[in-house]
Amino acid sequence: MSNNIITEIQELIQQIKKEYREGVDYEFVTKKEWEKRGMGWMNILSSRLKKYCREKFNFPLSFNDYLDYQKNDKGGSWFTYRTRKDTSKYNNYDCILSLKNDEKNTSEEAKAENCEVCGKLIFEENGWMRLWDGEKITGFLNPPPNVIAYFHPECAKKYFANKERTSENNALIKEKLLRNLDKISIEQCGYLINAELVKNYEEIEWYFRKGIFGDDNNPKWKAWWDKVQRVEIEGEEIDLEQLLPEDYWELLRALISEIKQNPSEWKIEEKKHTHWTEKMIRHQNSGQRHWKSLSNVKDWAEIEALVSGSKIPDKNDKSNNFELENLKKIFEEHDIRKITFENGKLTIEYNKVNSLKKVNNQQFKELEKYCQERNEHEIDQQRLGINSNNVSSEKNKDNHQLAIGLVVGASVVLAVGILVYLVRKKKKN
Repeated sequence: MSNNIITEIQELIQQIKKEYREGVDYEFVTKKEWEKRGMGWMNILSSRLKKYCREKFNFPLSFNDYLDYQKNDKGGSWFTYRTRKDTSKYNNYDCILSLKNDEKNTSEEAKAENCEVCGKLIFEENGWMRLWDGEKITGFLNPPPNVIAYFHPECAKKYFANKERTSENNALIKEKLLRNLDKISIEQCGYLINAELVKNYEEIEWYFRKGIFGDDNNPKWKAWWDKVQRVEIEGEEIDLEQLLPEDYWELLRALISEIKQNPSEWKIEEKKHTHWTEKMIRHQNSGQRHWKSLSNVKDWAEIEALVSGSKIPDKNDKSNNFELENLKKIFEEHDIRKITFENGKLTIEYNKVNSLKKVNNQQFKELEKYCQERNEHEIDQQRLGINSNNVSSEKNKDNHQLAIGLVVGASVVLAVGILVYLVRKKKKN
């Protein structure tokens, strides 16, 4: 068996581990397998690592579809780089999948297909691109979709170049959506969907009753879901799955802001299911509906209070105070000057350029989550009430207390000594 594929994937993973941060740029889904055999499943999290990997495998940078790069050898070992089509909620994580087969097998014939672009034969062992008609879900229990085209990697790059949306087109689409916020809704998991198609709740309830809501393997659900993620605005059909992450968050904030500015126009709705209660908000005139979801859970309490006319929750409650104190603690412990959160990316600036006290992955995620949930773009020391001397002052605090203790202790010893001296002198007299 040739070890070329094994060597290629191991070298790639070692380079990623060396130049990028685990938990920030990538994550191992099957970490034990990677550590033991160098094979398994890795998610590509950050845009910078995704850019590197996509360029390496000749993928389009901004166009997302059911596309993957596959390379096999005759022994049965393989690796795949796969894109994810849903961009709006989960930042479109790409992933690397691989399998090492230790059994020697050279009898299998080389698989070959005709390239969609040039028409020439392309062999799997040399690496090819596959375009699917649906999401390729890992696992033997999931029925696979169909491959609708094969490409040489260099031909795929040319083929998809004309399909990529330019930054100007992305901006135009976002502006159209911002002008027509009544055309889109926030669903249960935070996706943006066609508002008109979810005004009739009975249709949604049917999928709940049948037990197929969210079942991507069910053709009826899949057909409906594909339909609601498209909306026609100003004569153009827009695929809401293809929104850039930063555009998604801007639209989400705009929808939430619109509700808060006009609370009297909305009404809270609740639908009770067997084991849980579904909360929604519906526009009383148009019927536009939004769901309480993972994306707006922090805003929901304020929205519910505004719509019902009750008291708005105090933002300075104990839970928020705890989170704020934790934020200050991280700033002080690691001598952070400021953090910025733009386009879904967190950047940390330390007071010292070559700081040795950088945050760990868990703390990085806490800072990122704090900014994301509160739509914070920049937080610095001054805003948290931390001045440049605070950190060093905290460090010296114990030293000051020790010095004070020594002075007090010395004073007590001196006083006792004087008292003993006076008593003895009095006895002698």
